[in-house]
Amino acid sequence: VYPIQKQALSTEYLRDHSHLRSRTDAIAAMVRLRDRLKKNMSTFFEDQGFVYSHTPIITGNDAEGAGEAFKIAPIPHNHPSAAVPSSSSTTTLSAAPPQPTQEFFSRAAHLTVSHQLHLEALATSLSRVYTLSPCFRAEPSLTSRHLAEFWMLEAEWAFGGQGRVQDTCDFVEGLLRDVVGGVGAWY
Repeated sequence: VYPIQKQALSTEYLRDHSHLRSRTDAIAAMVRLRDRLKKNMSTFFEDQGFVYSHTPIITGNDAEGAGEAFKIAPIPHNHPSAAVPSSSSTTTLSAAPPQPTQEFFSRAAHLTVSHQLHLEALATSLSRVYTLSPCFRAEPSLTSRHLAEFWMLEAEWAFGGQGRVQDTCDFVEGLLRDVVGGVGAWY
């Protein structure tokens, strides 16, 4: 542990000096808490027969109107690796700018707004799957409550129970009790 001086550092100062953040008591405690929550979530889902899956972050799918997506597109640059030989001389290189309509993957690609569609496809063969992964929303907002990037816990299970809403509510309640309750026991 490498703590910093006891003097108070403002949030703005810590934003500019990110290498110092984890040395503050508050940020270090938050990192430990997130670690414990993730471990408790993994244990709960494993005990319920779920399989963890890494789902794609770059996708061509839209998740049922989950929000506006960030589009991935190439940017023009003059890096030597992008240069092509000029027709007038073999020793002179000129950069070939990408065509305005050219897509990075030859088709539209976006940062994911939800992993739901990938999990639904996996659930047809694995039955119970979940992920805790980053999601991105390209919705312009200047409020302190809006995040463009966040981590979302998503689970899908096929052929489960009687299809009753109460079964889903019981599952979510059990998840919260185990995950959050387990943190109190850890401290």
